[in-house]
Amino acid sequence: MKTQSKKSRPYGMLRDIVEQLNGTMDYERKGTSRGWGAWVIRLNGKEAIFPAEGGLKFQKLDDLYLNDDELVPDAREQLLALLK
Repeated sequence: MKTQSKKSRPYGMLRDIVEQLNGTMDYERKGTSRGWGAWVIRLNGKEAIFPAEGGLKFQKLDDLYLNDDELVPDAREQLLALLK
């Protein structure tokens, strides 16, 4: 499982999608279970929290990547569907 290339920031391609829509995607350690942290996406009054699942594994986000430099074809739609 790889979620970033050497040239990019963690989950950079997903973060780019969120930021292009004027949202935010931040990694937060404070207030999360087990102290591993969580990725928090805020967009258009909606929020999705993706807590780490054993160390630094974020399966729902990882599933949107085919490899380091490529997202699944409908990654944007899948990501937006995760927002509540």
